Amino acid sequence: MGDLRNNPAARARVFRLDLMQPVSMFVGQQFGLQPRDVVYVTNAPLYEYDKILTSIYRTFSIYGVIRSSSTVSLPAF
Repeated sequence: MGDLRNNPAARARVFRLDLMQPVSMFVGQQFGLQPRDVVYVTNAPLYEYDKILTSIYRTFSIYGVIRSSSTVSLPAF
């Protein structure tokens, strides 16, 4: 393999494992990690939908608070 910074001819290897499949857990245990290796883990697809729905919910919640607070009158001093 080699260090990509010191050896431009070296190539990076990318492996993709679907951890929803039990066999991937066993295959993943066979990888030996070296210093400066990168492990990237993505979110589950359901979590991505949850982030979108949460953003929409917060937007409407803020709108509701602003709308209800505009009808409340403050006492004059």
